[in-house]
Amino acid sequence: MQWPDFAYGAAATAALWVLREIIAPDFLDWRKQRRGADLQREAEARSHDREDEPVRRRVSAALLEELRGLRRGLLRGQFSLGEWQARHDTLRLLDGADAARALGDQYQHYRDALEYDQLSINIATRDREELDSVGGSDDDPMRRYAIRQHDARGSQNIAQVVMRFTPLLTALGEKREAARFEYVATTQDLLAVRILSELPPYA
Repeated sequence: MQWPDFAYGAAATAALWVLREIIAPDFLDWRKQRRGADLQREAEARSHDREDEPVRRRVSAALLEELRGLRRGLLRGQFSLGEWQARHDTLRLLDGADAARALGDQYQHYRDALEYDQLSINIATRDREELDSVGGSDDDPMRRYAIRQHDARGSQNIAQVVMRFTPLLTALGEKREAARFEYVATTQDLLAVRILSELPPYA
């Protein structure tokens, strides 16, 4: 009985020595390394946040300018295609590696919205050229109808651009502004649908 007790005691002592001298230091060293790596990642993340915040602010400011211009177009019915293109170009200039990192998972949405914006500018330019080619005086019912249809298509075009950009604006922290833009766009889009359903005179 004494030998097994001695053996158990020796085994326990050996196990404690192994735990104290070998396993515990390795474990503590691993924890220290892991904590050091975590701290380094946190420091890098804070550094990136400091670098990314100005980029996000620039994108947000340019986006607000773009959407304010589009809202004026929706509410007033007329606006400059040249100014729209200039605002688009400002947003396009902000695109790049810095924007990709700063916007994170919103970056692809930003790129897609930019592409849609340029497409919509091209459509608006083509529609304006087509309207200018329509003959007749301003008193001509058919010309007035053509103008009304052109303006409705333009409103739909602009409204769709606004609704492409508002989720990004929300993600950038401008939730209230995004909701206002979206409300105007939705309202004008519904009005445009009603106008586009109108039959031409003498139909």
